[in-house]
Amino acid sequence: MVHVETGREAVVLDAAIASPAPVRSAVSRLDAIIWSIIAATAAVVVVSMLVGGFHPAWLSFAAPAGVCVLLAVVAWFYRTWRPDAGVEAAVTGTLQLVAFASVAAPLSYVGMALSAPFPLQDWLFDAADKALGLDWLALLAWTDNHPTLHTVLRTAYGTITLQSSVAIFVLAFTGRAVWLRVFLLSFMAATLLAIAIAVVVPAYGVWGYYGLGPHDHPHIDPVVRDLPVPIINALRDGSLRTLVGIGAEGIITFPSLHTGFAIVLIVAFWPVPLVRWVGLALNLLMLASTPVDGAHYFMDMFAGFAVAVVAVAWALSLVRRFSGQPSFRSGLATTKALSAE
Repeated sequence: MVHVETGREAVVLDAAIASPAPVRSAVSRLDAIIWSIIAATAAVVVVSMLVGGFHPAWLSFAAPAGVCVLLAVVAWFYRTWRPDAGVEAAVTGTLQLVAFASVAAPLSYVGMALSAPFPLQDWLFDAADKALGLDWLALLAWTDNHPTLHTVLRTAYGTITLQSSVAIFVLAFTGRAVWLRVFLLSFMAATLLAIAIAVVVPAYGVWGYYGLGPHDHPHIDPVVRDLPVPIINALRDGSLRTLVGIGAEGIITFPSLHTGFAIVLIVAFWPVPLVRWVGLALNLLMLASTPVDGAHYFMDMFAGFAVAVVAVAWALSLVRRFSGQPSFRSGLATTKALSAE
């Protein structure tokens, strides 16, 4: 058995994965799955353009496409001409996330259009909240009475892109190549699962359902409010068929992707002692901000948590399958430590 230190705790790994070769093999196979997910998502979007009456706003895809090409070249350089595992992993991870985001955003619009035959379920989520004794309007009123606190929460709500970038670079440069793939796979799985669920249980969100306006929260300016409502209506009635690669509005109410991403990010940061607690604190703030700033019912958050658990469990099952790592704890080990052994 091999003893690897991760933070304060010792991680015991099976000797079968104690050499670099199995780690490289696992990373390669996990990358193949990641690229397959991106390609499949892009294929669905393309098919929707060909047979579903959608058309792309080409300029909105130009920026992410250009960034992807540049990142691909840089990754190739640091993989082939000037080998640097940390830089190559960071650039490749960023490339994969940007590529996925640029096709997942239009897919969410396709999904909402497909939800047209299904009725909006705001009444159900609102009733479920109330049945559990959860008063969303009371939370809004309380938040409105604490505008300074809301400023902090609103800031935390908008940190997903920053946190994702930090997670990629921290995991890459601390040698956690496998855990980086766990993060990316979990992120993608949570997104796709949420899009699929939203097709059959679409919703406006709290603002649209209650018909709230600025007079209901005079001291704060929440992020989402009712911004998705006209887009949801247009996608469902067929009047909007333009797909964008960047600049898409978040339109998924149930389950809450912000909740799902917060859990995924907590898992991503957890094996790195330097950022573990900062990541936990920031994502707890993001979770606290989600009902008001994300216009989410509490039920959305419960569902988002469940989606994240399923996504992380699936990603870890792939790691166990490809690398032989037998548990969550062993998945925290760094490939740098493995290589050193």
